[in-house]
Amino acid sequence: MGIYGWGFRLTVVMSRLWDTNQQLIDCRTREPTTRIWDVERGECVQTVIGHRAEVCCVQYSPDASLLASASSDMSVRMNDPRQRHRCIEVLEGHSNSVYSLSWRRGSGYGLLATASQVQT
Repeated sequence: MGIYGWGFRLTVVMSRLWDTNQQLIDCRTREPTTRIWDVERGECVQTVIGHRAEVCCVQYSPDASLLASASSDMSVRMNDPRQRHRCIEVLEGHSNSVYSLSWRRGSGYGLLATASQVQT
């Protein structure tokens, strides 16, 4: 996580990773989007929408065929990068914000573990 200036506004980046084409993927606080950046040109090439609250974490599947995004809307969205990150499935079931994702390495998609905040 870091703080980055963009124009006159400071934004906290919650999660970032590189895709197989060396494009930067990031999600920012208070935004229900994931942005795909062309770092060499310094521009956003795609904004992935669909969540109803801030995106907290993004992770590619082990074979890079899916991009999972976790959100404060208590869901995980599975997006296909080969189809301009079209959502192919929404995983629901958490009772609070989903903050973390982790894929089990192996062949194909593998298994995805999600973590949520527990209220006590």
